[in-house]
Amino acid sequence: MKYKYWFNEIEGLGNVAKNKLIDLYGSAEGVYNEFKSKEDWSGILNANQVENIEQARKYNLDLKYREFASYGESMVTIEDDEYPRDLFEVYDHPYGLYFLGELPRASDEMVAMVGARSCSAYGKSMAAEIGYTLGENGFVVVSGMAKGIDSASHVGCLDAGGRTVAVLGCGVDICYPAMNKNLYHRIIENGCVISEYPHGRQPLAGQFPSRNRIISGISKSLVVVEARKKSGSLITVDFALEQGKDIYVVPGRITDKMSEGCNRLINQGASIITSSEDFVQSLMDVNLEHINLLPERDNLLRNLTPQEREIYALVDYYPTSLNTIIDNSDMNYLEVLSIIIGLVEKGLISEKFKNQYVISENTY
Repeated sequence: MKYKYWFNEIEGLGNVAKNKLIDLYGSAEGVYNEFKSKEDWSGILNANQVENIEQARKYNLDLKYREFASYGESMVTIEDDEYPRDLFEVYDHPYGLYFLGELPRASDEMVAMVGARSCSAYGKSMAAEIGYTLGENGFVVVSGMAKGIDSASHVGCLDAGGRTVAVLGCGVDICYPAMNKNLYHRIIENGCVISEYPHGRQPLAGQFPSRNRIISGISKSLVVVEARKKSGSLITVDFALEQGKDIYVVPGRITDKMSEGCNRLINQGASIITSSEDFVQSLMDVNLEHINLLPERDNLLRNLTPQEREIYALVDYYPTSLNTIIDNSDMNYLEVLSIIIGLVEKGLISEKFKNQYVISENTY
């Protein structure tokens, strides 16, 4: 983990560059041990980034990691199985995430909820009700812990005994807003708070739009409760649309400024929530459709050759590299590649990104 922490903390190295380096070297440890500043880095790194990596390699890794460990925080990276698999769909997905609490499981169905900070009593009530219904039916509510709709969504889910995730625009050691201190601790005890920002990072305004891509990225769908025509919540909607997520909206009165953004989304084709029970039931029906695909998968698995079964067993719900599969099999590169191509054609696995494979979503 010390190499992962070292790599994530390199200054001036964006997520896209980090992820490309991991593709090239296979791991943060590989970057640390094998990076060569004299190579041609055009299209991946600029001169300052190359220099930053070289300077970072001079750090005392053990000392820096002991300092991080003293914070009591945890970290997950794209190299780890626990990394939220849906986040890989985001182009500039963070290499690493810091968190306090327990990360959601791969099997968890996560629903994002966003809306106005200065919400009405109606909006707050609807957010809490939807959050409660989601929580009592096993869904994980994802939001940003801001005052207003975010907080009501978290509280509703927690009051139902559910688990919830807060994505912060600051370090996970900082409770923002400070008024949410009790909620912050409840979330850590019954879910987690996560952030791409390091320990001690203050809640700067420019960091909140960026964190919204994570809120939508780790979720299957997005609920909007009260949003003005130029609401910050619509930034999350834009991210969600880019990521192919389903958008659900709580309608409001046409004369209500707080609902102009929501009503416009409905006009543009977003699904309308008419009751929390019907909404959650519709989500459960979609999940049931996925479950009904399992017999087809089972038939495909029964007809696999022993070699195909061996390779399939080495693929997980999180991206597994081609090199890792080869290293853990008894076959050579060409044999493994041929089998992987066959499994992809059968729809049992898919290539998440270059040479990284996962079990296909429509077969589990």
